[in-house]
Amino acid sequence: SIKYIDVNSINSFAQEIKKEYGRVDVLVNNAGVNMDGQFSHENAKLTLDTNYYGTLHMCKAILPMMEKNGRIVNVSSVCGHLSSIPSSDLQAQFTDSHLDLDKIDQIMKDYLDAVADGSYTKKGWPSHRSYTVSKVAVIAMTNILAKQNGHLFINSC
Repeated sequence: SIKYIDVNSINSFAQEIKKEYGRVDVLVNNAGVNMDGQFSHENAKLTLDTNYYGTLHMCKAILPMMEKNGRIVNVSSVCGHLSSIPSSDLQAQFTDSHLDLDKIDQIMKDYLDAVADGSYTKKGWPSHRSYTVSKVAVIAMTNILAKQNGHLFINSC
């Protein structure tokens, strides 16, 4: 079984797939958790680690095995709509034309820091909604991967 929050587990899985099949035609990332009913810094981190970072690491592990016209579908949520983030400044960060994976990583770290010190709503994040934040990040990450890998069909839904 894959431990979706463990990059080593994901990489081991990818190596098994490569050894057994040599390539991947379709990847559907559908793993996810919603811990918002028990909102805490620990649960916010678990939510981001699973929903955003797990999806990102799985994509990175599988992308080298994909050939032209392969497909990646990252399952998101209606909760991941950008309008779910109250702050227009934060919305602008997610839609910045220079946004890259490192910048998303920094945004996620800033969010977790704000959750840790209790300032997240003052900084424009939704109240008790790590799931929302994680899915907005998944959509932004998916858009970046799609631009970087024009030979593949990469989308979120």
